[in-house]
Amino acid sequence: MINTPGSDMNVMVLAMLKKILGMANAPEEWGRYVAEQIWGLWEAKLVVIIRSTETSEDQSYALIGIYPEQKPNDTVLSAVHQLAWRSHSIHYPVAIRPGDKHSEIAPILKELGSKVSIITPLESGNSQLGLLLIIDPQLHENQIQVTDLLHTLSSVMALRLNEWNASQSIKPAEGTNYDTVKSESKFRALVEASSNLIWETNMDGVYTYVSPQIEKLLGYSIDEIIFTSPFTYTIDDEKSEVKTISDSIVKAGTPFNSLVNKYRHKNGNIVYLETSGVPFFDENGQLSGYRGISRDITERKINEITISRFKKIFDLANFGTVITNTSYEIEYVNRYFAEIHGFENKDLIGKQVSIFHTPDQFIQVQEYSEKLIEKGQLDSIEIMHHHQSGYDFPMLMNALVLYSEKGEPELLVATALDITDRKLAEHEIQNLNTHLEHRVMERTAQLQAANKELEAFSYSISHDLRAPLRHIDGFINLFLENKKTELTDEEMSYLNIVTQSAIEMGELIDALLSFSRLNRAEIQRVQIDSATMINQLLKYFKEEFKTRKIQFITNELLPLFGDYNLIRQVWMNLISNAIKYTRKKDIALIEIGSYQLVSETVFFIKDNGAGFNMKYKDKLFGVFQRLHKPREFEGIGIGLANVNRIISRHGGNCWAEGELNVGATFYFSLPNY
Repeated sequence: MINTPGSDMNVMVLAMLKKILGMANAPEEWGRYVAEQIWGLWEAKLVVIIRSTETSEDQSYALIGIYPEQKPNDTVLSAVHQLAWRSHSIHYPVAIRPGDKHSEIAPILKELGSKVSIITPLESGNSQLGLLLIIDPQLHENQIQVTDLLHTLSSVMALRLNEWNASQSIKPAEGTNYDTVKSESKFRALVEASSNLIWETNMDGVYTYVSPQIEKLLGYSIDEIIFTSPFTYTIDDEKSEVKTISDSIVKAGTPFNSLVNKYRHKNGNIVYLETSGVPFFDENGQLSGYRGISRDITERKINEITISRFKKIFDLANFGTVITNTSYEIEYVNRYFAEIHGFENKDLIGKQVSIFHTPDQFIQVQEYSEKLIEKGQLDSIEIMHHHQSGYDFPMLMNALVLYSEKGEPELLVATALDITDRKLAEHEIQNLNTHLEHRVMERTAQLQAANKELEAFSYSISHDLRAPLRHIDGFINLFLENKKTELTDEEMSYLNIVTQSAIEMGELIDALLSFSRLNRAEIQRVQIDSATMINQLLKYFKEEFKTRKIQFITNELLPLFGDYNLIRQVWMNLISNAIKYTRKKDIALIEIGSYQLVSETVFFIKDNGAGFNMKYKDKLFGVFQRLHKPREFEGIGIGLANVNRIISRHGGNCWAEGELNVGATFYFSLPNY
């Protein structure tokens, strides 16, 4: 029974089951048959079947089937016996490799020269009646399907061993022949205990028999299903297509293999069944119907759909994903990861991950993987990769370990991002920073020179310009002492103007020096109680309050962080301006307050004085900028410039709103730190 591309395991195993049940009860007869069939079905290196034999002293094992070796050597028999002894914890077909960790069985398989072996216990209840060993099978089909079929096959062999054991211990009544029990009844007993659905339909396509597994698969009892058509439970979207395929199969009278359809469970859920069937004929050779096996593959299909969707998502992602086993063989790689190395992902499955690295780079990958397996997950690491065309490039890697049901490392999952552009940008930034440092050093030197020039200029203003002013004022006073009685009123007026201009010139020099020093003053930030500061300043202006009607309103004043002396100067200038520009009002109204924003605090002072035209608001905070004539309101136009300079150095802003002859409001904001 060779596993050719056109054959189907479900149908072939079903035929094997019926053949086993129809053979003589002696285990050696059907054992040799089964070993040969399995050997051909999965192209195995060796198939061995043994049964347990209990004695008064111990438990041992007897060979009932082997293929292709008819007389196994002592090494094989010894190894098989040891496997049987150590397999009592196995209750389902398992594949074991010699390299598997924490396995007592692996070293024994290594003695047999096995790369991979499937061990299947032959169990009845809690008793192990024997063992099926398949060494180095070629599993061309889905491994889950193979496992299920082996489980069904092992159940049949356990049933036959149970019958044989009973026939040896209980003497049959005269005339009874266990070897001639009808195979059909045995077959029915088997299928009703099978995890798969066994069914039979007539020529009209209705069920004439279903095994009890139908209730678990579709939620219906046998009574509800019997004499109904399978199409009744096919989902509406597939009914027409399934009916067409079914009609063509029946018309041809041929077997069908592994048809997958969606069915509607009684509770409304979707169930995926994989079905295979063979035709059966009456005594005249006429087609009577079909018999077959349906297997629930819902979980597998959902997993396949989920995996397919995730693969599509990962193939669209702008980062690489690669999954390998612990031997560094690639099991999945997405489009990005393949293309970034110059490959197509379909060409990489099964290849070693070293294909992406030079030998030196792969040593680093192995070291990283060893740490990964030890810890289960690792943070980002930069690893150089090798493009198949010959150049290297950096990738940022993250990885984690996926574990088997036994808690052993099984898969390594890594995500990666090509960071070539980022590294080039970092290099460019580094170059720019180096260049910038040189520029900063040059500009610092230039600034230091400029500061020295400014200091020299300030010194010149402070000393050299003041000297001529003192001379003007001094000589005019001397002139007036000697000639005052000889001068006319007009001449005296001229000289007074010259004297006053000299005084104003001195005040302008003092204001300019004060303004320039603001940039050099170091800011000492402290927390300031705004309300206390305002109350102290109002006492400074108490003489103004005695001679005028001024109504002062203070709202909530929030604390702030700043240089105490500089902030005091800000409030001094703003309060002074409010008092000055409300001079022409019978009752002056001045209001001070504050409010909180997310990242800053805003303070304001509002008056009902002369106001200003908003058209010129941008000139308010400039040096020597005045919106009112000196004869209306005294001043030299430096106060608001000082306010703006101080607030700017604190990281804040200044602005104002006003209306001519109605009043003005001045604002400043400071950061909340």
